Amino acid sequence: MTTHIAVQLAGLAIAGWLLGMALRRRLAGASRMTNANGLCGLAIGLFAALFWMLPRTLDEVILDARMEVAKFLTVPLLVGFPLALSWPRLNPVLRGFLKATLISKLFVLGWIYMAAPERLCTSYLQSDQVLLSELLYFLAGALTIAWSLPLFFGDGASDRHRLQSFSQFKYG
Repeated sequence: MTTHIAVQLAGLAIAGWLLGMALRRRLAGASRMTNANGLCGLAIGLFAALFWMLPRTLDEVILDARMEVAKFLTVPLLVGFPLALSWPRLNPVLRGFLKATLISKLFVLGWIYMAAPERLCTSYLQSDQVLLSELLYFLAGALTIAWSLPLFFGDGASDRHRLQSFSQFKYG
């Protein structure tokens, strides 16, 4: 379970992200028309990621080879790829909100896997579920630290540039 979620799903999403980063310039025109503010790609990526987070889906991947193939196709193409195209177009406030939401979801999922009296994924052992919960706690803490460090040790130039571009935003 830990390997499945932390290595396979994360690795496939990162592969899709890297593909999106590599093709971003080639797809700039089409992306500008269909994903102007990044919300369309964000919605696709988040809904696909939510589907693959469900314990029932994780069990089906183990039991059905078609679901395994679907995982290897949809996670890179429907999670990582659209998020890579959308992330630079998102408002900085929305990006911060998504980071905070991800951290809180990792903590909550870790707590659910730890506190559940029985296995949530029937194809995996209870001990693997506990190990996954500890890993999710660790990832949430590591991301909190990694994303907070620039707030304390960031270079002033990039911070000033961000503030200037944000202050030029016109309302209405």
